[in-house]
Amino acid sequence: MSVYIPYMIAGGVGATVALIELVARFSDDPRWLITNSASWFYLIVNASVSIFVYKIFMSANISIGGIPISNDEYMAAGIIGLTAMGILRSSILNIKSGTRSSDIGLHKTIDILLNWIEQLYDRNKSIKLIKEVTPLVAKIPFPWVYRAIVPTCMSALTKLTDTDIQTITSEGEKLASESNMPEQAKTTQLAIRAVKITGIDLFRESVSVYEAEDFKSTIPTPDRFKRFAEVQKLLLNAGFTKEEGK
Repeated sequence: MSVYIPYMIAGGVGATVALIELVARFSDDPRWLITNSASWFYLIVNASVSIFVYKIFMSANISIGGIPISNDEYMAAGIIGLTAMGILRSSILNIKSGTRSSDIGLHKTIDILLNWIEQLYDRNKSIKLIKEVTPLVAKIPFPWVYRAIVPTCMSALTKLTDTDIQTITSEGEKLASESNMPEQAKTTQLAIRAVKITGIDLFRESVSVYEAEDFKSTIPTPDRFKRFAEVQKLLLNAGFTKEEGK
């Protein structure tokens, strides 16, 4: 059993580096990482590379400072495992042709695998997002989402960036100008785009504020917009109070 421990250490180091990389990219849904076979494949690839490089180094009987690394196999396994991860993520050459340049190295393999995982993750997240958002706005007219619900979510957030504000505002204006698009499609699309910034919980809470009587009429009135403004002010004040209390 002790013969295999250095290989397990080397493989464990490779898998750990890969896991940290995945968690950093997909931290908002760690459960997906555990249940997704692509993530496990990525871990296995990294662990296998670490073990392979360890075997090569040990077979070559490399010495550091005149001391063979085989003298301490456990430490060598850890160091070589980290070295292997560095090699796997580095470029060997940089070829420049005119104004274009391209890297050549094993990091291309990592890029391909990560892009594959990101595509699967994006599809999974999109399906989940549509399932959560669509029922919330199924009976809500577009003007209410555009003029009331989305602004309420935005005003309640205290850490909203100017870029986020500009993005959702321009998206709303663009959808509002689409005369050939069905109203429900515009409502759903704007809601999905807003949730990507505000989060589903805040959006759901904002919807609940305006439910009941307000959605029975599809015609906005000054009185309703006045009420919306008052609610937005209350939510904004609540957001600042929560921020100060942290």
